Amino acid sequence: MANKPANKVDQLSNNNYFIVLLLISLLVVGGTALGIKTFVGGIILDTKVYSVKDKANKQLDENIKNAPQLVDSYNNLGSKKDLIAGALPNTSDFPGLMALMENLAGSTGVSLKSITPSQTAQTTATGVDPNAAAGTGTGGTASASALKPEPQPYAVSLAFDASYSALSRLLLAIEQSARPMRVTSLQLSGSGGSLAVQMEVSTYYQDKAELPFSTETIK
Repeated sequence: MANKPANKVDQLSNNNYFIVLLLISLLVVGGTALGIKTFVGGIILDTKVYSVKDKANKQLDENIKNAPQLVDSYNNLGSKKDLIAGALPNTSDFPGLMALMENLAGSTGVSLKSITPSQTAQTTATGVDPNAAAGTGTGGTASASALKPEPQPYAVSLAFDASYSALSRLLLAIEQSARPMRVTSLQLSGSGGSLAVQMEVSTYYQDKAELPFSTETIK
């Protein structure tokens, strides 16, 4: 009769042992499963990263291959390079625009008095500040990070004296100019032989394109 309590104690000890062993087994299995999942996830992520890098390297190799052809094509333009650069510069190029208007005025018999950047004409035509668009004021550049930049408007105000026929010739010269320009405002005073003219003209420039370099998060 004295051995029965000892047998119960041994039985309880064995049960506790099996429970602890079961818990340890479950922890080992769970840890192993988690480790396998992490390991497989790492392999999948590495495969995605390698695939994206391989694609980027192929694109870079293609760009490097095509670059000399692009340079040759540009050089083959000859004198047209200057025409294109003058027609659509990559800045507002106010000095170049001023020289162009002086030449047009001189060739058409117009007495040019002044030419200044015109915020009024710019805002009326586009609803934005011309100095911000041109990068000449506090607004900065219009599209610093644009990969495919769009032509940006830039307005100037002209004051000059001209006859009616000279004014007609100037308007025709502006229309036929290589640099695209649009007359947005025209105010006249005086007689047909002696006119005082205030004209506002909107022209365009195109920001430099940004190289399409970026980072990408692979998940």
